[in-house]
Formats: sequence, C-alpha cells, structure tokens
Amino acid sequence: MIKTTSLTQNQPSKWMQAAIDISTQALPKASPRPTVGAVIVQNGEIVGRGATQPNGGLHAEIMALHDAGQAARNSHMYLTLEPHGYESTQPPCTDAIVRAGVAAVTFAVEDPNPRVAGAGARQLVENGVQVNVGDGSHTASELHEAFFHFIRFNTPFVSVKFAATLDGKIASSSGDSRWISGKIARDWSHQLRTEIQSIAVGSGTVLADNPKLTARPNGKLAAKNLQPVRVVFDSRGRISPKSAVHGSDTFIVTTDSSSENWRSQIQQSYSSVIVVDKDDSGRVDIRSALRKLGTLQIQNILFEGGAEILGSLFDLKLVNRVHAILAPAIMGGDASSNAVRGRGALQMNDIARLNNIHFRSLGDDIHLTGIPSWNESK
Repeated sequence: MIKTTSLTQNQPSKWMQAAIDISTQALPKASPRPTVGAVIVQNGEIVGRGATQPNGGLHAEIMALHDAGQAARNSHMYLTLEPHGYESTQPPCTDAIVRAGVAAVTFAVEDPNPRVAGAGARQLVENGVQVNVGDGSHTASELHEAFFHFIRFNTPFVSVKFAATLDGKIASSSGDSRWISGKIARDWSHQLRTEIQSIAVGSGTVLADNPKLTARPNGKLAAKNLQPVRVVFDSRGRISPKSAVHGSDTFIVTTDSSSENWRSQIQQSYSSVIVVDKDDSGRVDIRSALRKLGTLQIQNILFEGGAEILGSLFDLKLVNRVHAILAPAIMGGDASSNAVRGRGALQMNDIARLNNIHFRSLGDDIHLTGIPSWNESK
C-alpha cells in the first residue's frame, strides 16, 4: 500500500529534512541527474547517509545502503525523490532496497521521468515494502526544480541573478559597478556558481568587464569539477578571441550575423561556437538557444547579465527563478544603468511578480529569491 501525505505539506519531518540537507550540501552536483539525498533510520537513529554521485556514479539510495550495511535490514529509508526501478547508468535502486531488507521507504516527490513516475513506488509495494509519499514535498520540489523543468521541457531551468541598489541600479552613469554588494554577498555569489551547471552573460558584459565567470568562493578558485560551464550570448561576433572567458568549457552562442573568420578565431581560443536562429531584432533567438543547450544536456543556467539579456528573458517570460542581491544604497540618476531593460511592462497588470519568496541577510545586503509569475490572461 502506498500512503500519500498532503502535497501541500511545507514542513519536512526530521528525517526528511536530513535527506534534504544532504542533497543541498552535496558538491559537486550530479547534473544533469537530480542530486538526491537519502538517509536510513534504524531505532530512531540515522545509520546510513547518501547523495547521488556525479559523472553517472552511484545513486543516493545505494550510497546510503553501503553506509548502513547490515543496519539497513528492517529500517526506514527517507528520500528526496522516488527511487528508480529500471536499468539506467546504474542498476535499479528498487531492487537494491528490497535485497537489503528495508522495511519502509518515504520519498518526498514522485519522479516526473515517465520511466519512473509511480513505477518505482509500485515495485517496492509489490515486494512488501511500505511506501509513504509527500513528506516535505514542497521543499523537495524546489530542491529538484531544475530537473523537473528539464524533464518536462527539455530546456534548461533559467535563473537570473543581479546585484542592485534599492532603486534598481547596477552601475553609475560612468559605468562603475564595483562594488554594489558587499564581500559576504559576493562570496555567496561565487558559492552559487559551484552549485549550478552553467552560467551565462551577454556580450556587453564581456566587453565591459572581461569576466572569467569562474567560481571563486572566498577568493579561491574552486576545483575544476565545481566550475560551471560558461555561456556567452554574442549575436554579431563582438567579443575578442582573447577574452578571459574562453576555454574548453565555454560556449559562444551567436547567429549567422557573425563572420566565419571571427567564429574560427573563437574556436582557436578553445571555446565552442553555437550558431542559432535570430529573433525579429537580429539578436540571438533565446528560445532557440535554450533548445540547443538542452540537447547538450545543460539542465540549468544562471544568467548574470547584462541588463539587455535579462530584459529579453523577462519579456519572453522565460525566467524560472530570480536571485536579487539588494544593497542598502540609492544610486539615482537618469543615466545610471538599471538591472533589467528590454521592453518591460506597459501596464502594472503586465509586471512579473515573485511567488514562493525567501529572504535572508548577507552582511548588510539582502538576498531575495522567488519564482516569477505573469498574469495568465496576458
């Protein structure tokens, strides 16, 4: 029998929270697979812990079973996602759970993958394992939001991040933008880069700042397996082949408006060139670009600017999550740069409002994150 708890349950149980914490803290992530967290409980104590391993490695269930050993028999396993019951890069986890003698499995959310959805739970029940579904479902759904989106649409989950003053400015009229946010917020931003699969900017950001787009938490370059794939949107081929962003883990997304000579020079800088369709304004068609990145198994992408590309993403309603760092400062001025440009909303009814909002302090700054929604009638 499969027992379902309320899918509106926001507060995970003690044991499910432990599994969620394991998934949240696991680095490197297992993208494009979901980074599942698992704990095994025996006599009121955690006897096994595990997280999905990167590069096609062992799943969280197997890691936890290995950690628990014989203590897994007649235990209760808690998982952030439904276990799979088919042969993938790894053998079926449901078979391993049954062989280990686990008495009960509680997972937070059903796996949306059609090969798994509901089937993993049924296989466990058919083998005498008690199954409970829904504990911590809200939190776990946010935890695996990029994977769920990718399975549904075959395109990356799009997050945007910007640091701005309280009046929405990201640079002064002279172009000076260092630094709007404080050190704690900047360190958090670099830590975020170690947790996402890819990072993207427009060509204007590269021309203005020549960023490396590497993860450097606490000022130290993170290990190679924690570095994000770098993506630059450059419609007309403007960035230099000598830009700091180039390398074997970099994709330059362009259109046929860029010259073949420029593309050749970019490739000689070890970056890969992706040519996609143009939109009506002659720029990279972002939908086309996201579809192409999806075929490359890019599951999630964090756009860090500039304002034009962020504006396009909002205009097209392609943003799935917002990370805003708000500094307690006022810039003012008509010529100072806004965080988001584009066409923007014509009426208040057209603006993007954030749901599922979370706030926290990062030193003197505020980190606000949420999921944008638009008026459905528009």
